[in-house]
Amino acid sequence: MVESHPLDIAQRLLNRALREITNFQPSLLNTGADLCNFRLLVYLPSICVGEMHRLPPLNVLRTFEAVARLSSFKLAAEELYVTQSAVSQQIKTLEEHFGVRLFIRHSKGLELTENAAQFLSAVTQAFDILRTAAAGIDRKQQNISVSTSTSFAISWLMLRFMIFEQDNPDISIYINAAPKGISVNALSRYDVEVCYCINDDDLDPELVLLKEWLLPVCSPEYKNQSAPTLATVVDMRLLLNSPEASDWKPWLAAHGFKNSKIKSSLTKAIALPTDASAIEMAIGGYGIALANLHYVFDRLEAGLVVPAFDVDAFAMGTHYMEYDRQFIRPSIARLLTWLHNEAAGSQKNIARWLKV
Repeated sequence: MVESHPLDIAQRLLNRALREITNFQPSLLNTGADLCNFRLLVYLPSICVGEMHRLPPLNVLRTFEAVARLSSFKLAAEELYVTQSAVSQQIKTLEEHFGVRLFIRHSKGLELTENAAQFLSAVTQAFDILRTAAAGIDRKQQNISVSTSTSFAISWLMLRFMIFEQDNPDISIYINAAPKGISVNALSRYDVEVCYCINDDDLDPELVLLKEWLLPVCSPEYKNQSAPTLATVVDMRLLLNSPEASDWKPWLAAHGFKNSKIKSSLTKAIALPTDASAIEMAIGGYGIALANLHYVFDRLEAGLVVPAFDVDAFAMGTHYMEYDRQFIRPSIARLLTWLHNEAAGSQKNIARWLKV
């Protein structure tokens, strides 16, 4: 069975109560009209279909519910932050709309007529349904979907993510860090995407998150045993962060090595799927990893890895964010601010390692 939408249920409740008050008959609709047209009246109260009665404006229904529940024009006015005369006028408008009395006024207060009591039951249920639906939308507004690379997620984002969750318990984040085209639960659109590019000349500075700085690192034991230098690095075992050697190839070329030497060196290398795995292999003493300083900073500070030889960190590429500015919700704005603050802190941390 198809589940009814909350707005449809609320609409049916109000329509039923409206018919009971006004003795409205659906058969009076023009030929070809259909009860589903009532949906229009929730959003456009001024529209009529054939002889169909219009639903009163929602603010008038809210005033009626408050007066009926509190049995007082004065208390309803205080709750709604309007004047008592405004409340009285709205109730008068509602009574004129239906053509029936809704309240009996006497010295002890207000008494609901039979018609008003019937209508109040439907209005209360309808508002409860609408409040539940609105709360569901509010909760969904706190959900954020993020897409990024496996390396960025493992080596930088996830290490900090617990801090964000602790500081923002009301926000739920879904992260997809699987390679594109592989994830079975990939979304068609993400609220925030953390991407990578080699050339950042055309990037909006507001979108830049982390500039990548690469430094050859190895374990202290490997350095003591192999004594690598810039001149002999091609003779060492290199640890690649991808099968394509997208890290070492441009680094070696930028440091003056010829293609033949680069090709020969890479035949002895160990190809790994991520930066994190290359760094872990370096810690284990298996060779030299070309590590992003943002990813390896804590290992350098702990002495688990050291600069393999005397060379400056090499700038190559930028991590940046993509998002639709038209759909920036408060929860997304908080995440973006947090990401920028964390990136600034990360840049400060690596400053002393940029020149070794």
